Amino acid sequence: MSNKHMDTREPDYTIEVIKEAAGWIVYEGGKRISKPYPDEATAKSWAEQYRLWYQPTCLVCGSAIGRADDPWECVQASCSMGADYMHRSCMEKFYYWDAEERAKCPWDTGPHFMPKMDVIDAAWEKRKTGR
Repeated sequence: MSNKHMDTREPDYTIEVIKEAAGWIVYEGGKRISKPYPDEATAKSWAEQYRLWYQPTCLVCGSAIGRADDPWECVQASCSMGADYMHRSCMEKFYYWDAEERAKCPWDTGPHFMPKMDVIDAAWEKRKTGR
């Protein structure tokens, strides 16, 4: 798929729970995504689980844009907290940066905060250029 045909806008992940004649319905970005639920609490609970598992946002770059040439990688999953995703390219860059940081200070085992994308990109560029 060429880039000119790819949607580069962030997806509309707005979730709404709306009361209709059939029951409480969950909508994402204005589109219906659930069956009717008999009460609002059940619909909201379902919506939260949906958000956790089916609305990927890259932990590294922060984008929710899916890329045909750069698939999502699930890097961690928890029943209660959902899944954590990274674009494959962001994951490679992050793990490279992490390895470089650990090499500088091997006794420091973390935890560490995720650096800004420009820090990770700079480390990746240094790897490519050797400078």
